[in-house]
Amino acid sequence: MSKPASLKLLSFVLQPFVMFFVSILFFVFVGVASIFITSIHIFIVSRRRFLSRGRHHDVSMEFDFFDCGVTGISLHDLNKLPCFSYGSVLNLVETRDCAVCLEGFQEEEVFRLLPGCKHAFHVNCIDFWLKKSSSCPICRRGMGSLN
Repeated sequence: MSKPASLKLLSFVLQPFVMFFVSILFFVFVGVASIFITSIHIFIVSRRRFLSRGRHHDVSMEFDFFDCGVTGISLHDLNKLPCFSYGSVLNLVETRDCAVCLEGFQEEEVFRLLPGCKHAFHVNCIDFWLKKSSSCPICRRGMGSLN
């Protein structure tokens, strides 16, 4: 049995409306999902920035596992290492992140450029590292005598 002509016509007319409604639902779902994912991303990034603000001030709390009998350089030698602002030696630095804390360098931060290897680190990060180990965290080059 075939459908009556009125049902075929009704089906033919309703099909575009159903497709339009399904398309609208799809795009609404995609929009809501993208807003949800974006808000989660913004929350994670802002939380990470908030938590990392005080990170460089007390690095010793994070690196207590270094107590394995290795000795670092003296405080006298550590004070001989110069400090720089990020912009002053930007062209000498090959990386834009501190290898100790894994955070990126910011314009307002002060960092140390190690003699010899020229690797750069946040001052607090590398000071704590060098008190425990007398070598560069990246290339393991020893600091030796800092005369």
